[in-house]
Amino acid sequence: MSWHCGFHKRSSVLNVKGAGIHSEAVVYDEKLIEQRSHSLGYAIEARKAQYPDETPYQYQPLANSKIDFSWQTDTLGKLKDYNLLDLSI
Repeated sequence: MSWHCGFHKRSSVLNVKGAGIHSEAVVYDEKLIEQRSHSLGYAIEARKAQYPDETPYQYQPLANSKIDFSWQTDTLGKLKDYNLLDLSI
């Protein structure tokens, strides 16, 4: 599996219509931005499992999330086609 990452300031994408490069051109609302961020939660948890003595990164937008990002049998299914949620502006 590979994972790619890019960065846009939240204020640059919130309520902005995307360019439609990776998926249909839609306006990026809070829900879509949060959903796209879930892959970061899984990546952080995977690194914590691999390097338990390391202080894990704290991604603030997910800091109060009630979602369990630990690896489960259905995690790959949750990550399938995550790239279709890329925020292209």
